Amino acid sequence: MKHNGKITHFHEGYSRTAQPKALAEFVGEFGAIRGDLNGRRIKVVNLNPDSALKWFEFKTIDEVL
Repeated sequence: MKHNGKITHFHEGYSRTAQPKALAEFVGEFGAIRGDLNGRRIKVVNLNPDSALKWFEFKTIDEVL
């Protein structure tokens, strides 16, 4: 969920890299749905400490399992 200058995906299947502005807008959309998720009692946990998604609680895989 972030642009490091050249790589925007951790897997193959994309013929071009996403633009930094597009990724930033996409990340922002998660903030827009956060209230909706909370209202539906859906808990999202981010397991990537390097993630640009700061809207959700960070935990380690060991904490979740």
